[in-house]
This record gives sequence, structure tokens and C-alpha cells, in this order.
Amino acid sequence: MYLTSFPITMRSKMVIAGMVVIISASLLLGSVFMSQGWNSDVMEKGNNEAQWPMFQYNARHTGLSPTDTSGNNGNLLWNYSLSDAQEGLEISTPVVGPNGTIFAGVYYGQGDSNYSLIAVYPNGTLKWNVTLDGMVRHSPAFDPYGMLHVFTTNGSVYSIFPDNGTVGWRYQLPGLQLGDATLTIGYDGTIYVIGDDRNITAINLDGTLKWKYPLIDYFTIPSVDSDGTVYIGTISSDNKPMLYALHSDGTLKWNKTIVLNDSEAHTPVIDDNGYIYVPVDVEGALTYVYSFNPDGSVRWRYPSNDSLSGVYSSPCIGPNGNLYMYSVDSNSLLSISSGGNFLWNITVRDSSGGYDISIGSMVIGIDGTIYVGAIDHSQGFGNERVYLVSFSSAGQEKWRTLLGNASSVSHLAIDSSGIVYAGTSNGTLYAVGPESQVPEFHTEIFVMTFGIFFAMFFWRKRH
Repeated sequence: MYLTSFPITMRSKMVIAGMVVIISASLLLGSVFMSQGWNSDVMEKGNNEAQWPMFQYNARHTGLSPTDTSGNNGNLLWNYSLSDAQEGLEISTPVVGPNGTIFAGVYYGQGDSNYSLIAVYPNGTLKWNVTLDGMVRHSPAFDPYGMLHVFTTNGSVYSIFPDNGTVGWRYQLPGLQLGDATLTIGYDGTIYVIGDDRNITAINLDGTLKWKYPLIDYFTIPSVDSDGTVYIGTISSDNKPMLYALHSDGTLKWNKTIVLNDSEAHTPVIDDNGYIYVPVDVEGALTYVYSFNPDGSVRWRYPSNDSLSGVYSSPCIGPNGNLYMYSVDSNSLLSISSGGNFLWNITVRDSSGGYDISIGSMVIGIDGTIYVGAIDHSQGFGNERVYLVSFSSAGQEKWRTLLGNASSVSHLAIDSSGIVYAGTSNGTLYAVGPESQVPEFHTEIFVMTFGIFFAMFFWRKRH
């Protein structure tokens, strides 16, 4: 009523001024979100589903992303280097949090490092870094409730708040850790790790001991099926490969000894049907692939009457159920069916068309695209180059992207927009993805936009 005595020009100016204030406040709020690389610590606490939670994506270690990556054309989006980046300062296997923040351990093979764990925004800028009581040599892991967990070379399992890097709790294992030291977190949140004390240790989410089970060998990574069964590939006291299956309470379900001398079983991989696949390394020169039923009986062995020349990785499982493996000491990719039948084998070439290249990691998109991290040795010692190479599910090369000069590459991770992340031994994290990114739906942006229109409508109705 009072405004009716004002001249129309005065009321118009007040309307304009009010709208400017509302829009300015909204844009200021939006800039807070956007300056964090489309992330928000508040939002992060409300969404606990990590995009790539742990080594090879899940507790079954299939390496299969639920994301369609067919739009990834190999464009190098960004790289983040540590302030003292150098050869030998390694970025460990990355994981990707609920809102796209990338987390990775740091490991220096020639001495101490100023870092243990880093968090990098999706735009390639540093969010935080922390120094713990040791280096983080291998993959961190997210639990189902959004907490990050790492295992250090000093034998400590840390629970970390991902928004700021502060420590929630620490569980101490005895001795220094020289093995793989990669955490696996089960579907119920139990944390599993195999330490140099030659036990598999299960830790509750509050940092207390759940149980321990003794093993002979510790250079392996546990895998956990959706029913809670824990599988460990290891070695017997007389140097024969063994596969253990433990109940979720730490009691023995069964174990299986494979009659091969001077051999060891590697990290098991479990498919959607509960079948277990284990590569068996014979004297570091030959490989057999065994498939087991959930009751411990053998389904098949590949090759049935021979062996693969060289040492092969644990398989990735494609969306079609087929297995994909790489030779860790040469440049071969192998695909076999879930029934143990040969599908194809290809040789990856170096940049000059030769064979002086090795493969260090593999993951797969739900569209069937295969991604491998490869080290090109053709330029000689000290001049190695790391590539990310993409293949179709039939084994045809689609593209390759040079990441940088380095002698090794971490295992890979894929986020929910199809970007592939890799760390290298020159202290650098790389992001490779589609040439142009369409932002995903973000709740905070929707709320901000809706708020602007609602405020403008309400203001106009009142004035």
C-alpha cells in the first residue's frame, strides 16, 4: 500500500535493485560450488556412493565400470603434478569419490616423501594433501558410508574424512609393510588387508579388530563376494598354489591346493555368477588360468593341456562376461570366454611399430571399451613413455594418448562421466576423457536456479 504513493520510476528502481541483490547473492552461492570443481563438502557428506571406490572398482575386483565410456576419445584433459614431482615419486592407484574428487596415495621408491595421500578436484586442482606415518603405496578404498581408508608402509590402516583429510581412526598392524598392502572393503563395510605378519586381518568400521586368519604368503589382495565369502590366492608351505575361501566371520569355508610345483596363485576375481578366476604363476615364467565354482570345485583350466608363456594379470570381466588379461612381462592382450574358451590374442606395438612395450594395468567400461596403461621402452632406458591405449571388446585399437615420460603406471580408475585416471612414476596424475564435457545434473545448481526464478516471481508479485 505504501508503495502506491511512490512514482512509477521509483518502484521500478526498487524492483530492479531487489532483483540485482537476489541474483548477486545466488551467483555468489553458485560460485562457491563451482570454485570447488563442481563439488561441495556439504553435498559430499550427503552422497556416499563413490564413483570408483577401490582397486579394480569393487570388492570382486572385476575392473568393470558401470559407466558407458564410448564417448571417451582420448583427449588429455589435465594433469596434476606434485610440487617435487620426479621419476620415482609414484602416484598410486586412484579412486574417485561421490562427487568426482580423485584420491591417490603417494609412494617414493628412493626414500621419504612429503606426501602420503592427495585429493584432487575433478578440474585437476589440489583439494588437500596429508602426511601420515608412512607412504601409501597402493589403492585407497571407500566404505559404503563414504569414509576413505588407506594402508601405509608403516602398517597403519587409517580411516580418513574425504572432505578435509582428517583422521577418523587408526588401526596398527605389526611391522613395516612390503607387500601389496591394498585394502579391500566388503559389501557390509568390513575392511580386509593382508600384511607382512602373514595374516589376513578383518577390521570393523569403527577401527576395531574383527578377526585374523593366518596365511603362508602375503603378496596378494583379498577379494570378497556379495555373500561375504572372502577369497585369497596364496601359496602352500611346499610351494604349491592355494585358494582359500573364508566365511565372513573368519572361519574356513574351504581351501584348494593346485598340484603345480614352484607356483603361486594371484588375486582372485569373481563374476556375477559367483565363479572365481585365478591366474597361477609357475616359476615366474608360465601362467595357467583356473576357474572355480563357489564350492571350491574346478570348472576349467586354461590352457587345458599347455600353459601361457609369461606371467599374466588377474582378469578383468567385461559386460559380456568374457575375461580380458594382459601379460605383465610382454605386450600381449588375451581374451577368453567365461567358459574357458579362447577368443582372441593381440600384440600391442610401441610408437615405432615395434614390440618394445609392456602393459601395466587394465579396466573396462560397461560399453565394452578396454583401457590399458602401457609403458613404451623403445627410446631406451630413462626415456620410457606412458600411454593410455583404448581397445574395442574385439581387440581393435581405437586410440592411444601419451601421458608423459615415466617408467611405470598405476592401475586405472573411471569416473561416472567416462574419464579415465592414471598415476605415474613421475609424480603426476592424468585425466583422459571426452573432448567436451557436459556437466552432470547437480542438485546445488538446480536449487540455485530454482531459487532465482522463485525469488524473482515472489518479488514481482509483492511489488
